[in-house]
Amino acid sequence: MTSSAVAFKTFGYQNQHVEFMAFVSDEPSQAALSDFALQHWPASLVKEGGIAAAIQALSVLPSPRLLLVDVSQSSDPVADVQALMELCSPATSVIVAGAANDVKLYRELIAVGVADYLVKPLDNKDLHRALVSAVRPEEPEAEATEPGQVWFEIGTRGGVGSSTVAINTAWLAATELGALVALVDLDLHFGISTLTLDVEPSRGMREALKNPGRVDDLFIERAMVRAHENLFVLGTEEGLDGEIAIDPAAIDHLVGELRRKFDCVVIDLPRAQVVPYRRVLAAAQRITLVTDFTLVGMRDTLRLLALVRGVVGDSKLTVVANRVGRKRKTEMSADTFVKNAEVPIDVTLPDEPESALKAAQAGKPLATTASKALKGPLLGLARALVAREVAENKAPFWKRLLKRR
Repeated sequence: MTSSAVAFKTFGYQNQHVEFMAFVSDEPSQAALSDFALQHWPASLVKEGGIAAAIQALSVLPSPRLLLVDVSQSSDPVADVQALMELCSPATSVIVAGAANDVKLYRELIAVGVADYLVKPLDNKDLHRALVSAVRPEEPEAEATEPGQVWFEIGTRGGVGSSTVAINTAWLAATELGALVALVDLDLHFGISTLTLDVEPSRGMREALKNPGRVDDLFIERAMVRAHENLFVLGTEEGLDGEIAIDPAAIDHLVGELRRKFDCVVIDLPRAQVVPYRRVLAAAQRITLVTDFTLVGMRDTLRLLALVRGVVGDSKLTVVANRVGRKRKTEMSADTFVKNAEVPIDVTLPDEPESALKAAQAGKPLATTASKALKGPLLGLARALVAREVAENKAPFWKRLLKRR
């Protein structure tokens, strides 16, 4: 029996697909919630014990779609709720109930990600309003918008800097061109996006790829980390003690949801994932192959070109030669590369190790320290990504997020 199954049995519940959980510290609230839950969710769990019991339970159980916790017996409700949120999936909506009718407490709880705060005693009217709103929040009527651009960045071999190109293209599109950009790092174990941008790894990447049905607007807003007003990052650092199976349908669904919310979606795809997940490339408006002028780089460019052309054709393909000049003695000339690979080099990026070192020490993208010779071509890639002029007075990011829902 799995640890989750044992935990469910311990908490008096056998079904492992719980939609709603509630943990309250008094019998009247427990009775009210039990009656309400049975009317709306066949799979529900209502227990006495408050937030302490919720933290204990969710340390071993998967979090539900909806969670209600009672903080009336907590000496520090905000800290306890923050600890609870760390155990929850980003797709979980958390509602807090308490005895204090305190506006300051309400605002602090909303600030840490709580969907609503209810003052006890609980009644069916308040419960229905809060729980239904948490599942289906009211949203402004959206204007029709074009789906966002999707770019896949693929390195032809390890060490050519495809992740650096992806990060800086996304950064410049967001910071200098004003586009609303999502950067997705699919290297789940060794990705560098969050480290380069000096932000915390995202919560929820594993959930998004294992349970694509849970990916919605609320999930995206909670799982993605903001690196700039217009740049949101989805990246993780999974442990090395286990393998994560990625369902290609999950990537399709994730990309589709992101296209509705963002002007541009940049996906850093490790080359090891290209073959098993090549059908997801069909969603791209552009695929960028990043290579170098070495013999191995040319060989692997040829191999990946054959695969990519079979999915999207030449019209959606860009070839970037990166770190040109790093290995002068072993590099072939650009003309030799083009002649043998039979593909033009669209963008050439010079090697600037000192700029890279300064950027790494400052915890900033390379584009912030690069010379004009390097930043110029990167900005050109960003302009091609945005693919349209972005007005300087474009609405703030939060309004555009709402508009794209």
